[in-house]
Amino acid sequence: MKNNFSLTVRDVLNRETFRYAKLLAGEGGLDKQIKWAHILETKDFESLLNGGELILTTGLGLELDSSSNHKTYELLMKKNVSCLCIEKGSYFHTLSPEIKQLADQDDFPIIIFEKVVKFVDITLDLHTLIINQHYQMLNQLNEIAKEFTNLSLTHNGTLKILQRLSNYLHKKVIFMSKDEQSFHYPPETKHFNNLLQSNYDKLQQVKEPEIKTIENQDILIYPCIGLGQVWGHLCLEVASKDDNEFTLSVLDRCASAIAQILLRNRTIEERKLNQEDEVVQNCIQGKKYPIEELMTLFPFPNHFKNDYQFRTIVIQTDFEKLVTSTNEWEELKLQLSLSIRTLFSQQNFVPIISVRKNQIVIICFSQTKETIAENKNKLRHLSKKIISLLSGKQQQRNTFGISRLDTDISLLKNSFSDAKKSIRLQEANLISSPFYEDIGIHHLFFQLKDKDELTAFIDQHIGPLINYDKENDSDLLRTLSTYLDCLGSKKEAAEQLFIVRQTLYHRLEKIQQLLGNDLLEPASRSAIEVAIKAHYFQHSKAT
Repeated sequence: MKNNFSLTVRDVLNRETFRYAKLLAGEGGLDKQIKWAHILETKDFESLLNGGELILTTGLGLELDSSSNHKTYELLMKKNVSCLCIEKGSYFHTLSPEIKQLADQDDFPIIIFEKVVKFVDITLDLHTLIINQHYQMLNQLNEIAKEFTNLSLTHNGTLKILQRLSNYLHKKVIFMSKDEQSFHYPPETKHFNNLLQSNYDKLQQVKEPEIKTIENQDILIYPCIGLGQVWGHLCLEVASKDDNEFTLSVLDRCASAIAQILLRNRTIEERKLNQEDEVVQNCIQGKKYPIEELMTLFPFPNHFKNDYQFRTIVIQTDFEKLVTSTNEWEELKLQLSLSIRTLFSQQNFVPIISVRKNQIVIICFSQTKETIAENKNKLRHLSKKIISLLSGKQQQRNTFGISRLDTDISLLKNSFSDAKKSIRLQEANLISSPFYEDIGIHHLFFQLKDKDELTAFIDQHIGPLINYDKENDSDLLRTLSTYLDCLGSKKEAAEQLFIVRQTLYHRLEKIQQLLGNDLLEPASRSAIEVAIKAHYFQHSKAT
């Protein structure tokens, strides 16, 4: 099959319309690709060019025969023009030696027509050729895409696709993945395979097609993407003279076919793991699964039994409002589970996942011992990615609750409860961190929430303020809370409350009348701050 669809300067010189043409300079650039032909008869042409053009001109206004004016030449180079074709006549007689020298150095072809030619015939000829080549390329890409798709449905489809790609482009090729089996073709290219495998830690960061040089060899890296995630990379040896545009188009079809294989494999695997939902729900309701039993149900690493840590992550969602069709929900649920699993696996976590319409629960096991700080940093990074994933599926802001880091699998029910407590405190605007370790004194509220002592404590310290706000529809409690949060700075508190400082003075005076003049004394202040937070906690919606 033909795989060269680029028109070069060398090709053009062999056309009948160029029978009176002669190359004056820039012989080293004869293999430059021509994307279009353009007639140019003005020196103000910078906005008219996109790059890759063959320029046809009589030389009017370009001053290419001048020994002192190189501005036109420099601008042509800047716009990445492929070559310049000048008709000898009234506006151009000869190329200046200085420009010829520059063109030879820059491999910029300059061609002269020694007889009058019809530019319209040249543009018609070249444009017809370019369009026909493009049409043939699209047809061929369509055929090879069909072939890749058919191969993807066969046994060992990935290797067969790589074999076809290698034979088609006459290149060594390898597919690499952190989570999937890697393949390479031809079989005897062991050195090429080992070279890329040993450098894959660097290459797997590539998210867009990119050429990297490894041990003096140029490698085109093309990511295979499924459900918005990079699942692996196609790696192809390339040379500077390769038609990268066409090669990229072929690789795109190849990557799509391999991504379909990976998606089907993962979908099959995901359907096998539907029991996860039941296991997670049983765990958070108190059923105890020994680690040995979990290991028989799910693909844990061999060393996992004696060396693991885990957290429970709870994410509030609102798919109940958005998805009504059962089939639509099952498809969305599968996509979410696959994407979340991929994100966690990339960070060396083993997740057990339950996806419900109003809540996602992830029991997240670490494969290696980590400090709390290391673990939190990785989960913060993951949380941002999951928020981005969910934001494209629904409208509401998702709230994360993350339990403490633990090693006792029998405490999964408590772990789930801790994550839910974090969510409730966030919804009450009492904390901003999703981690249970960061809730501080607020954990006491949960121990006291059903006891009269908490209500009595609130009434004792801020009861008069709460009653006054109810009776007068005022906002003194929020004023005091903001004032204390600003560490007693009246200027900052007034700015946050969007009131003038004089209004704040009047409110603080009334607050002191109701609570006493010692509200900034350390003991009083601590009690008042805790009472305010307890009040907000009591009046937050239960989760």
